[in-house]
Amino acid sequence: MCVHGAQPSVLKQDNVREICRADRPNRSSPGSSDNSCVRPAERPLTSVVLSCSRLGTKHRLSAAMSEKTPVGAGKSCLVGKKEDLIKAKRTSVSIADRFVFVIYHQGVFYAMDEHCYHAGGSLLDGDIEEIDKKLCIVCPKHKYKISLADGEGLYNTTNPKDKSQPPCWRSKGIKQRVHKVTEVDGDIHVTLSEAPAWIDSDYYQSEQGRMDLKLAKELELAKSKSS
Repeated sequence: MCVHGAQPSVLKQDNVREICRADRPNRSSPGSSDNSCVRPAERPLTSVVLSCSRLGTKHRLSAAMSEKTPVGAGKSCLVGKKEDLIKAKRTSVSIADRFVFVIYHQGVFYAMDEHCYHAGGSLLDGDIEEIDKKLCIVCPKHKYKISLADGEGLYNTTNPKDKSQPPCWRSKGIKQRVHKVTEVDGDIHVTLSEAPAWIDSDYYQSEQGRMDLKLAKELELAKSKSS
């Protein structure tokens, strides 16, 4: 595991070096060399935000429970050359019909679900902050803080307007699904998480979640045309 400066561990394969750990060890070897799944970071992405009132907990759970395993669990994809991804810093990809983004920060590659667990906003352009000694990506839409290493959601229990009190951070638990990144002979592969437990960001990989994202996008386009 290579988080906060730790040295990356070495996999059994002689020519495979693990760059970043996902939430469960994966023993499958890196997959296909077909890089057709890559969606370059330069392509414009439309961020979408869904109403929290419309996407209640019961609604999300019912959609998630209909899927026995996470979308694309265990599937691998060649994302691209290491040097190209370092230059791009952030790259959006679709692996086995799952939307994922890869980020390079301070010498480490991370991968996680692209749509924020809270309301489906794209994390691709989120700022990175160190919170409670953890590197976190901040959702551009509602400022939700998510650990890059394991997808943990963090929140501040103090009033942010009260400058006399230092922030007191608490954990919401694992909210965003993270995936394993490996390097093979200068190529970067992502292997999708196989953790069977329900994780909130799984909702936006479900059929219902994608329908909601599509609807939200259509509503935003209609609103922009009418304004």
